[in-house]
Amino acid sequence: PLLLASALVLFTAHTTGFAKDNNSAGCRFQGSWIGYDAAGASWLSTAAGQSASSGTYALETPGFDVTFGQSFPAAYASTFRGSWERLDGNTFGATLLAIAVDASGAPVYIAKLSGIDTLSKDCNSMSIVATVELFWGNEDPFEDVPFLVMELPPHGATRLSVDPPAL
Repeated sequence: PLLLASALVLFTAHTTGFAKDNNSAGCRFQGSWIGYDAAGASWLSTAAGQSASSGTYALETPGFDVTFGQSFPAAYASTFRGSWERLDGNTFGATLLAIAVDASGAPVYIAKLSGIDTLSKDCNSMSIVATVELFWGNEDPFEDVPFLVMELPPHGATRLSVDPPAL
């Protein structure tokens, strides 16, 4: 019983106290998030990294219309993948890319999502401002000029936490 109680205390401390980074000024960005827009839950993301100042980012957007209202013959778009870095305190910048292809697998466009994510004081929610830029499939999204730029409405996200069933 003592071993089980000790393990439960360590588990609880680990799962509820991970968001605050005692070695830097502010929250840790690492973790998984559920994002909300005006219609409700719209995306899931995971930020990873060995450092409190930068890392990798993956974003899934299951409701995203990759055809942009049938403007593009895209049959499939990849998950957004990219990088994040701490700008200061609880503010982080992120840039992610996704590739949309047609039914034959040929690239149609590259979507570049750039945003600023500001975490709350408790580190468990964030407010987001972001822009999506579209580039043709043969262009460089870091060098070329996008053919379409869209500012997304401000939105938010909540950090996922461990929520085990009652035993």
